[in-house]
Amino acid sequence: KAKDLMMIDSSDIFEIILAIKEKTLQIIKSTADIIMDNEIIPLPVLRSRQISEFPEEIKLIKEFADTKISLCIQRRDTDKVRIDLELVDKINLMPLNDLRLTLLKDTQEIESYISTSGKVLFDNVGFGRYVVEILRGDVKLGVINLEIK
Repeated sequence: KAKDLMMIDSSDIFEIILAIKEKTLQIIKSTADIIMDNEIIPLPVLRSRQISEFPEEIKLIKEFADTKISLCIQRRDTDKVRIDLELVDKINLMPLNDLRLTLLKDTQEIESYISTSGKVLFDNVGFGRYVVEILRGDVKLGVINLEIK
């Protein structure tokens, strides 16, 4: 209902909610698929296998239009994470170098990078709610909503 009020196409939103619990990361909600070893697993299947905690990192994958995004969240400290994003063309799997990724917290820009070799890194990200906007020029390709707690 909230997405409808915001008039945002739900296919453009990539939501991840994480909790850091002592020495593990835990996915609470995700619209992306989780990568474990060499297998891509939807969150409901992961829950049915009773896997809820990951020791050091979580890898997720999501597709927007012609872009495939791999997201790796690594625990850095008791209250910090590192967010690695890899962006490739969905058809030919070539790295995308012309995209700008902007990390926002409460509508304030924290960091912004243009992808080089199809990769962008946000390091030492503290707890809170964030938005990562993926832009090609002035066109917004997608949004990743992150809540890290």
